[in-house]
Amino acid sequence: TVKVLVRDGMTESTSVRLKSRRFIQAFEAAQRNLDSSSPDFESAYSNVIVAVNEDPESEEAGGLRKGILLRLLPARAGVMAAQGNFTGAIEAMAQAIELAPENTEFRTLRARYVQYAREKSKADLAAKFESLLKDAASKANAKQFPAALKAVDDAIALEPGDLRSGELRTQIQKAAAQFEVDENKRREKDIADAKRRFPEEQFTGATARQKDDDLFDNQLWHIKAPLGNVIAAADRAFKKDSIKWTVFEREMVREDTMVAWARYSSLFTAPRIVVLVINEEAPGDVIIRAKFWVYSYGDGMNVGSGVTPVNPKHFFSDEPGKSRQVCNSVIDSFRETLQKELK
Repeated sequence: TVKVLVRDGMTESTSVRLKSRRFIQAFEAAQRNLDSSSPDFESAYSNVIVAVNEDPESEEAGGLRKGILLRLLPARAGVMAAQGNFTGAIEAMAQAIELAPENTEFRTLRARYVQYAREKSKADLAAKFESLLKDAASKANAKQFPAALKAVDDAIALEPGDLRSGELRTQIQKAAAQFEVDENKRREKDIADAKRRFPEEQFTGATARQKDDDLFDNQLWHIKAPLGNVIAAADRAFKKDSIKWTVFEREMVREDTMVAWARYSSLFTAPRIVVLVINEEAPGDVIIRAKFWVYSYGDGMNVGSGVTPVNPKHFFSDEPGKSRQVCNSVIDSFRETLQKELK
């Protein structure tokens, strides 16, 4: 605003800088924040920034802003330091020193926070190191050896000269090596156990296909001969036995195991059924698992009673042990024929 005065033929002009209402309100609010019994520097700073933005060239607002910052920055630094944020505290004090380079108290505070930061860094490093050692030991106990070695290697990277981490790494490596040895032994045992169970499982599965499985005994024959010779002898025995067996199923279920089914029946002879599982446990050491189903026309006393299992529960005879004698005659005949073919 320019005011023009006319006096005795002379003019005089005066330039006056006006303040906006927003500037005045913000500036006065900042002053009120500072004048209270408990100065609110954060609110005062927010308000003075509004005033500065309204009139960047205002020396009043600029001076008030600087004065507030010189009080606010040390307070902020103290809060951040109490929270363990020494990096933030150091930055706040650096800003305060930039505003008032001559202030030795600010420099002292900044130096103190730098020292605290170093000490905290060491404490954090030590805590991290101990945590990694604990984690490595825990994972090793859980047999998670790759993860355990990574944790202990991270600890070594933090504190290369610490003896405990090196010793722990050696212990983990030894435990991992022993675990691998034990696991290999366990796997080998599992494989061996499965191999031993295989022929028995094949035999159980094959015999379960035939009804009356529970009425006849399992046979277990040990033979010292190569597997191929025993299989060939069994094939011949089926043909040369006094009972001329008909092989209706024959399969090499594994390179060391064969399963064979055969049966016989005629107009005058009730059905006979046999299943053989021939397995080589070791070179030249063969085990034959066999079961024979023997039936009779009638129950040993009454011919017209149908096909009957030759078993004491179903087969009746005047002679005690007759059912076992009949079954054994079928079994012994085949076994003797097989032994002849093996010679």
